[in-house]
Amino acid sequence: MSFEKEIDKTAKNIRDTVSEAKHRTVAETEKLDRESDPTMSNGEKMRSAVNETKNNIQADMDKGKREIRNKT
Repeated sequence: MSFEKEIDKTAKNIRDTVSEAKHRTVAETEKLDRESDPTMSNGEKMRSAVNETKNNIQADMDKGKREIRNKT
């Protein structure tokens, strides 16, 4: 692999790692908010759970992109 392609791959991996960490942090924050806030309505809890799931899926996609890129 050429040096330029290796740099490009590394830059993309770093970007995906940061994005994955961001999504996992948001997902964990949603979970902690639901657990620590007894005043949340059921609707708010549902929206929070959906947002947590969405962020976990986005984090898994970032991780998957990185894994596929590293295998090629």
